[in-house]
Formats: sequence, C-alpha cells, structure tokens
Amino acid sequence: MRTAFLSLFLILGLAACDTEADLTPGQAFLDARLAVEAGNGGRAMDLYVSAAERDHLKAQLALGVALKYGHFGVADRFQPSVVCRKDTAEARRWRERAFELASERSETGDPDARLTLANFLVMGMDLSMMPRVEEDPVRQAEGVAILEELENEGNSDAALQLGIIALIIEHDYEQAVEHYRRAVDLGHPNAYTSLGLVTGMLYPDDLAKGTIERIRVLREGAAAGNEDAIEDLNRIVSQLDAEVASGNADARELLDAIKASGVLEG
Repeated sequence: MRTAFLSLFLILGLAACDTEADLTPGQAFLDARLAVEAGNGGRAMDLYVSAAERDHLKAQLALGVALKYGHFGVADRFQPSVVCRKDTAEARRWRERAFELASERSETGDPDARLTLANFLVMGMDLSMMPRVEEDPVRQAEGVAILEELENEGNSDAALQLGIIALIIEHDYEQAVEHYRRAVDLGHPNAYTSLGLVTGMLYPDDLAKGTIERIRVLREGAAAGNEDAIEDLNRIVSQLDAEVASGNADARELLDAIKASGVLEG
C-alpha cells in the first residue's frame, strides 16, 4: 500500500513542482529517496543530480555509489535494489567532487562532512562496500581518528563504521562489539543485527553459546521495536525449525540447547 501511494505521489509530480530546479537541494535529495523507495530509478537519478549539482554532499555520494554499481541501495534490506544507469567514470567524478566538498566543509566542523571524509580515508576513493586492508594505512589511521572523535560526540554512524573497521581490518571481535554496542546505545537502526552477529562470533568453539548470545541481543532489539532485529530473530528460529523438521540431528541438539537456556522465553 505504501509503495503504491508513493508511486502515485511521484506520478502526480512530487508536490506539484514542475522541475527539479524548483526544489531546494535538501528537498530534491529527500524526494530522490522517496523515488527510490517507490522503485522509480529514473526519477531518483534526476533528483539526485539536481541536488548534487548544487553541492548536496549526500546526493553526490549517492550518485558516486549508484552509478558505479548500476543500482540504488534501499533502506529495506529485504527490498530489491532499484536499477539505474551505470557509468563508472561519472561515478568517480561525483566521488571526487564529494571528497573535495567534504574536505572543505570538515574545516568548519560539519559532522556529515567529517563522516564522509573519514569514510573516504578509510575505504578509499572507490568507496568500497567494506574497508579494505590494502588501503593506505596512514590515511586509514587519519580516518579512524575522525571517526573516534565523532563517536565520542555521539555520532551513531561513526560508531557503526568503527565496528566494521574493527571486524574487517583489525579482526578484533571484542572491539567490534564495543563499537556496535555504542551504536545501539546511540540509536542506530542497523546496529542490533551487527551486534548480534559479532557477539556470536566471540564463541568460535561453542556454536550453541554463540547462537544463544546472538539471540539474546536480537531479543533485546526486538523488545525495543527494531525491525531488523525482529527479522533476524524470526529467520534464525525458522531456519532451525526447518532443519529440525528435516531430521537434522545437529540442529535438534542446537535448538534444545537454545530452549534450555531460556533465551527464547518471555
């Protein structure tokens, strides 16, 4: 119903504006996100370009990634990506423009600009989906220092990114858990699933213990109304039930251990 409404909204012209230029950069960016959610990649592209050309940093980043991969990411991880044109050269131009703008605005203390600059320093100009070990360690250290400053200021995105760095680059699961917990405490909507996953990884030699502790985190998130945590929790339980039903003895033993722990009660 919501998607149908959004589609109708877009067809009618996004609040009766004749062109993208009639919108402020901020409104064009927000309407672009609505267009992505409604599955209208062409309209989203026009709106992002309109905002990006007027130095909207997040729009430049969105184009720098979308044009690289040929699709827009979506907020709902269970919703298919929205296809757009692919142009790696144009994507790089937008990333370079975003890097220059972020560097300039970071001097004024702008948190979005500082976060963007840190991500470029950590992940490289290609803005890889995950930080890479082969990136310049000096630049990465500069980026991490910025992220740590932002986390201390209460920035949940920075806390989440530091968790990813601890996991992918440093392979320090305990440090990753600390940052993901900080991101949860700061209200990041995507942090519970990451926290649950990495909490389970703290017990590599005890699958039952790891799964129980992961479920414990997801139960906490579900109680807080976090949709991702609810989805992950239901998926884990459903998969175990299916494996048990198929006669998998290991799954039966794992499920029995989980139930005996009481983590699923209440």
